[in-house]
Parts: sequence; C-alpha cells; structure tokens
Amino acid sequence: MSFTAYLTQQFDHTSENEFFRILSLGLQERFGKQGGEHVLVGNLNCNGHQIDALFISWGKFIILEFKNYGGKLEFSENNEWKIYNDKKLTFVAGGNQIRNPFHQVRAYKHSIMDFLSLQQNEILNQNRNDINWGHIQGIVVFQQNIKFDNNNLPHNIQPWFRIADNNTIYDVINDITSTNLQFDDNEIKRILEKFNINSTNIYNPKGVPKAKPLVLPINNIAVLDKIVDNCVNELETVNDFQKILTYYYIALEYESYKQLEVIDEHSYQIDWDSAQNFVLNIKKNEKFFNIYENNFNEQFPKDLFIGIEVKFGLIKLPLFYLTRQPKELQDRYNIKIDFCHFELNLPELKKLDLLEDRIEEIKSKTTNLQTITEKIFHIEQLLEIQIELTDKLIVGLSVNSKFTLQTLSEIKKII
Repeated sequence: MSFTAYLTQQFDHTSENEFFRILSLGLQERFGKQGGEHVLVGNLNCNGHQIDALFISWGKFIILEFKNYGGKLEFSENNEWKIYNDKKLTFVAGGNQIRNPFHQVRAYKHSIMDFLSLQQNEILNQNRNDINWGHIQGIVVFQQNIKFDNNNLPHNIQPWFRIADNNTIYDVINDITSTNLQFDDNEIKRILEKFNINSTNIYNPKGVPKAKPLVLPINNIAVLDKIVDNCVNELETVNDFQKILTYYYIALEYESYKQLEVIDEHSYQIDWDSAQNFVLNIKKNEKFFNIYENNFNEQFPKDLFIGIEVKFGLIKLPLFYLTRQPKELQDRYNIKIDFCHFELNLPELKKLDLLEDRIEEIKSKTTNLQTITEKIFHIEQLLEIQIELTDKLIVGLSVNSKFTLQTLSEIKKII
C-alpha cells in the first residue's frame, strides 16, 4: 500500500508548482494508507500535449488540468468559460489557443487513449479484455475556490468529466471509479514506464525540485500571419511590398491597442431612443470640462476618448469607442457623434483574458457592421453572453504613442 508522486520537471509558473505540492500532500493523506498503488504524475508529455497531471490507481485513470482562477463559474461546452469574482469577469480558455478547458482535457484524453491503446499488449497482464481506455476521466481543477455544481454539466459529458477546486478535488478523485480501469500494481508500473516515468522522477513535497530552464512562450507571429493572409486575400492585387506593409501595419495596430490607456474618465447620459443625431455637450460635466480645457491648452493635447458603456454579463465596461483630436474638432464643446464610427475596444477584451485569435475573430465579424446593435448581437452569439446598452457614455482622455498613431496613418495611405 502506497502513494507516490512523480514530477518530470518543474512547472513554468509558481502557482502550478505550489498547487502540485499541496495536491501531493493532500493525496498522500487521503490515499497513503489505502491498499494498492496510487500515483500522481506531474507535468508529463503525451503525443505533443503537455499535461498538468495524471492520477492512476485501481479503478482510476484521471487527467488533471490546473487553472488558477476563483469565483462563480459559468460553463460552456463550445465557448470560453466565464468566471465572476467581485464583479470582475474573466474568460477561461484552454492552453495553446484551445477554446476552453473542456476542449483541452478532451484533446488530452484522446491523445492518451491513442497512445495507451497502441501499448496495451505490453502494459496489461495476459488474457485481459476488460480494460476500456474510453473510461479515462478528466477533471479541471481550480486552484482557488469556485462556485459550480457538476450536475449542471451536459449529461453527455458527465460520465467522464468533472470540475473541482482546491477544496473538493480530493472527494471528486475518491468518488471516481470504473470497473474497466482496474489495474493491478504491476500494470500501473508498466503504464509509468511507457510515459518514461521512473524513480529519478519521484517527487518529495517537502523537498525542492530541480529548477526548470526558462522556456519562452509562443509569440503572436502565427496569429499575425493568419490575419495578414486574410487581409491580403481581400485586396484585388497584392505584391510583396504591400504584404510587408500590411504585416507591419497590423503589428503596429496590435501595439497601439496595448498602448490605449484612458485617464480622467467621467460619465455622460445618453438616451438611445434619440441617439441618431446625438451631440455630446462637454460642458454638462463640470469636472471633466475643466480637465478637458486644461488638456486643450497643452502643447500636445491628449485625444478625447468616448466609450459606449454596456452591461457585459454581470459587469460594465466601455465595449466600443472612438478617439478624436480636440484641436481638429469643429466645435470642441458640442461634438456630433456618429455611432457607425465606433470601434471594438480590444484592450477591454484583453483584460478579460480572451485569446488573441478569439479577439481577432470577434473583430473581423463586427468591423463591417454598421450599427452598434448589430455588433452587440454578433458578440453575444460568439461569446454566449448577454450584452445590454446602459444609459452612459464614458468620456476621458486617451494616452497613446503619437509616433505609433502617425506611422499607422502614413502606412494606411500607402496600402
């Protein structure tokens, strides 16, 4: 009777290393005195997939995927998951640009099934025909407390998929069992051998594992290549010079999104029933009016930021925006607003941890839409979230790199 933890190498993130230590100690306490082998394997590779952990024992083969979030969880089978914590919304994606953790664990499951199916004659004892790798289980484990009921999972995935947090994981693992995964101790050892796990990988939760060399994260080159290809395909004629400029333009555009920072934000009322000929009267907010005047008198005034506030699920944010240079306005106090010119506020979406390619998908599907209502409808469909206009515009000053904005303007004239 024993419990043994293995770690092939340290995780990339401190939180993962800390949680693996806590998990190892908890499983040691839960299973250390039970009969048979119980093993936890951390940070292993299978067919190109980097898997956080596996737990294997009599009747159990469980994939564990760690996520360092906490709060109220909203599950989606096909789209990003949502976590609400103190009125903050975070989208929870899978690793390596995978849409969500369920897709991620499902991919891991099929990869392990394929791998072990090819090896099973060397793993299983003779004359065994009762093992079914399809009974492998998957758990997404949140390292912080979450509010979620597994009974709300779709019925078709409940037999093999669970969600747990740092408190419930031990009971969830304990409850999982399958008569088609009843490995004896020798079979468990042979499974470990197929994953190249041996005594040199034994993990001591009270010791300090060897440091892992720094691995640089994948950059956004692949995302940019995909966007450039989509852009040049829309041009009637394109040469190498145009493609280079397009690539540079998009790279700068992404940089400008990161640089977009709004200061001195104030709210202005709007009645959407009469918004067709809306005029923003800057003087209606005395505090911002004074800030606006002082900014106008500077040698290099900051741009005016105007954002459309929406209720985005359970939070509020300026989902669409435009910027204007104060000295180029015909009437800097009464500003005519054409809502067809508002852009998607990508920095706000980035704050919610949406993937780069997911943000680009939303942008590409909404850019050519004329009305805010149309854009909201498409974003609701893509993200499975309810969006409502509030009665406020968010007005402030935009801090951007003037060099980047000027360069974008000049390149756009050429391409």
